[in-house]
Amino acid sequence: FFTSGGSEAVETAWKLARQYFRAIGQPKRSKVIARNCAAVALANIDIMEREDIPGRVRRFEGEFKTVLDGLRDIPIVGDVRGTGYFYAIELVRDATTKESLSAEECRTVLKGTLARRMVELGLLCRADDRAEPVVVLAPPLVAGPEQFAEIAGILRVALTEAAVALGRA
Repeated sequence: FFTSGGSEAVETAWKLARQYFRAIGQPKRSKVIARNCAAVALANIDIMEREDIPGRVRRFEGEFKTVLDGLRDIPIVGDVRGTGYFYAIELVRDATTKESLSAEECRTVLKGTLARRMVELGLLCRADDRAEPVVVLAPPLVAGPEQFAEIAGILRVALTEAAVALGRA
């Protein structure tokens, strides 16, 4: 399972636990009690406070937004929105009119080619079309300008290839 944020990591742990219980013949077991998890969570909070991780995110969030805004020249990028280290890049058929991708385009490009290509290039993020088709980004909270540049470089390659596949380049 790939994870890109805290809630997904928890969901992954839950999925792994469910798989384990199925494998040992206890598929109906669904209650997990873990005191150790609370201790780990508190230790994690202590580290985040000691290392001033929230302050780091506040210091660098403008740079992250600037780097992502630099992708707006790609014909299928309709919008870049978010805050802190949680952003979405909306993909559209036409950046001028903001016409959305069709269901077929979402299926073949967003969830097919684009998602696979980003992983091949080393970027784990989420391609989602539950509302507007978007690429959701949630880099590690310790990321900085060097990682932002790498993320933007990978996105530029993958989104440009997607634009070509859609006949929009």
